[in-house]
Amino acid sequence: MRILAIILTFIFVTAHASDSGYPDYPSKDVMDFMRRIQSNPELLKEIKSKAEKGDAESQLFLGYAYSMPLFGENTPEAIKWFKKSANQDNLEATFTLINIYSSGVKGINKDHAESLKWLQKAGELGSPYALALLGDKFKKGRGVKKNDTEAFNLYKKSAENGNIEAQSDLAQCYIKGIGVAIDIVEGYAWLNIICSRGHALKLDRDSLSDLQGQMSAEQIEVGQRRSKEILSEIESKNKPEKK
Repeated sequence: MRILAIILTFIFVTAHASDSGYPDYPSKDVMDFMRRIQSNPELLKEIKSKAEKGDAESQLFLGYAYSMPLFGENTPEAIKWFKKSANQDNLEATFTLINIYSSGVKGINKDHAESLKWLQKAGELGSPYALALLGDKFKKGRGVKKNDTEAFNLYKKSAENGNIEAQSDLAQCYIKGIGVAIDIVEGYAWLNIICSRGHALKLDRDSLSDLQGQMSAEQIEVGQRRSKEILSEIESKNKPEKK
């Protein structure tokens, strides 16, 4: 429990669903490492040697090690190694930095500009969750200049990679013409995907019901066909590669 408490101080904690696009952190590798180093502190030398040679995963592990009371809870040193790992495109290190700067931790104040910098990095790495969060920021003008077109593009990219919240936001963009021309059939298609897969919130279900009342039978039929096409595209894009 002590190990878990340390980890949760530093990282993003979210509900995990296989098709939600949420980052599934703490990863099993991090959890295993924290348990091993707790029982064998000498492991730090080995990890530090690998980290200093440029191994991104070891840099991530070393960051977590320095966050532990066992090694002095050295937050600046932990952040140094998280940044080295993130700069090598380690997504878990990147999300760790997002959380550190958005929430603040011992000795480090909140820094929304720095948090946004690493969120944009996560988006560049293709994280659906990061893309959805960035879409929210551009839609609402939080930390960036409000830009509905950019918000739409980010939601679309995230939605096409399986993020449920982005799929809902994308549907509303099509329905209300946010960053894109109004297209109620395409909006219906995305809402239908969410509702048919059992992931819908009441807001999504109500929106779908309202939309159906405005659509002709032909439009609904086209929307349902479009839902199947989109689902096929999503499943094809996210299909694991055979090893």
